[in-house]
Amino acid sequence: MQEIADRVFIDSTFQDNTVGFIRSGEKLLLIDAPFRLEDQLSWCREINKLGHFKEKYLLLLDTHIDRTYGAHAAEANILAHQNAVEILENRSGTIRQQDLDFGIDMVVKEIPTNIHWPIPDLSYSHDLLINWEEVQITITHQPGAHLAGSWVHCDAKQILFVGDSVVVNQPPFFAWSDLGKWLEEIRWLLSDRFKNYTIINGRNGIIKTKSIEKQHDLLLRAETLIQEVMQSESSPENIKEAAVALLKKINYNREFKDLYLDRLIWGIKHYIQRHDLNLEAGH
Repeated sequence: MQEIADRVFIDSTFQDNTVGFIRSGEKLLLIDAPFRLEDQLSWCREINKLGHFKEKYLLLLDTHIDRTYGAHAAEANILAHQNAVEILENRSGTIRQQDLDFGIDMVVKEIPTNIHWPIPDLSYSHDLLINWEEVQITITHQPGAHLAGSWVHCDAKQILFVGDSVVVNQPPFFAWSDLGKWLEEIRWLLSDRFKNYTIINGRNGIIKTKSIEKQHDLLLRAETLIQEVMQSESSPENIKEAAVALLKKINYNREFKDLYLDRLIWGIKHYIQRHDLNLEAGH
């Protein structure tokens, strides 16, 4: 666990996710949960070391399976954007290959057959202000990378958690995204509003401005490629070609080539399906 500012901690040693801890007296806000059981046990030990808390909340930055699966372990009130409630309520408790957020960094055998998914105890719509004695936290809805995406702002400490809005050395997740909004959010992130901030993403920990700029360029390319696929026949072959072209733009560990290609193919396919449904509904 690393204290990156007074009463603000992160742990980026877990295999899948970077988690956060923000404390104020006997109140604690946890940001995301690790996936693997051994990491959950370690995470709970770290929580216990922080002390006893009369109020304990866990914020889900989105609804990816490897972010939500371990949430119950914290024994905290679960908080998320209101879109997460519908997604989690409709998620099957019986995991099949087709139910997965395909391409997350895990394998099917690590998930039990039946799962009781966490349903948020508390939700918000646009933004949420938590005004504790020692720290003020603002949670904002950022639907670019994920329909239920959240960012966590500690402005007095110049700290910002952005979840999967920026990923480093791996492809982004497109299935629940809105590329136009996502690009707007990345430009805001690069603006003077967040100059001198410490920015933490959901998988790598503290990230640099250069990584945010690379994400912007990659999303611009993705927007062009996906539009081209949608304007032609959205065939599996065209989707795979777009995915291969995007993967070439990323500096990634070649050991995960098949995994990351699957992530992009699955994400682009579901992005197009959601977009087509929105058009049919008149949105």
